[in-house]
Amino acid sequence: MRLMLFGFVSAVVVVLWTSVPAAWCAAPEAPVAELFATRCTVCHDQDRSKQMHLDPEGFLEIVRRMAGKQGASVSEAEAERIAAFLGDPDRRQFEKKCLSCHGLDKMAEAHLQGRLTVETIRRMKEKGADISDQEAEAFHEGPVLYYFPRK
Repeated sequence: MRLMLFGFVSAVVVVLWTSVPAAWCAAPEAPVAELFATRCTVCHDQDRSKQMHLDPEGFLEIVRRMAGKQGASVSEAEAERIAAFLGDPDRRQFEKKCLSCHGLDKMAEAHLQGRLTVETIRRMKEKGADISDQEAEAFHEGPVLYYFPRK
């Protein structure tokens, strides 16, 4: 009887183990800015790439070329995420309009405490920031997530 019960339980465990989607077990993706910093700054500093004004497709071509160099470790999926990050015009405006006054450490703290909201970004207008309501929405939905993971 014990042997049959053990066999049944073992079979159930195997079925459940093999049917769990991989996404449930996968570690959360690192923010793309962190991915960019760890992969791309091996050869050059961040400013060089961030100051280029290309669209995501233009950056993807460059990232793929760089990924092909010896010592580079960038998968195709990572290349696509990095290119989307670098080529996003909202990211450039976010860095210009938000990071010019606030360091990433202060913004990370606000994000972790749940204070980095669209309303918070909009309130920066009261302090003199040149940010439209539309930009506040765009910054919160795009660039903020490049730097900080979704909760």
